[in-house]
Amino acid sequence: VRFEVHGDPVDAKFCHCTVCQVLHGASFQWAVIFPKMTRSHTSFRLVRDEKSGLHFFSAEKGCTLVRVLIVVPDPTGAHHLPVKVSCNARRAPLFDEGRGMVLACPRAFYFSPGSVPDDFFPSCHTY
Repeated sequence: VRFEVHGDPVDAKFCHCTVCQVLHGASFQWAVIFPKMTRSHTSFRLVRDEKSGLHFFSAEKGCTLVRVLIVVPDPTGAHHLPVKVSCNARRAPLFDEGRGMVLACPRAFYFSPGSVPDDFFPSCHTY
């Protein structure tokens, strides 16, 4: 699975809410917040999904699974937001797509050792 991200994150946070604790099996979730749209294009999009490597979950449709090819709203209404996206094989969380933003898990990005951008470091804790 490969994604493209255009632009810098708006912020990063540690979330300590009970939903994040249950989903991640940890005391908090580290999330980097990206706007879905920049002035000229979508800021976060799927480039490659070999072997249906992604699992989509939307509580809006009574806990049904939603399968889409790109991470942008579908004009036909088939794409239900918010949606949680995880690895189809291990269910490792990758990101949450909301109506106007994407909360990405930083571990889903590849950076050389010691080169994590400053924008990825959390500025706050939410509870």
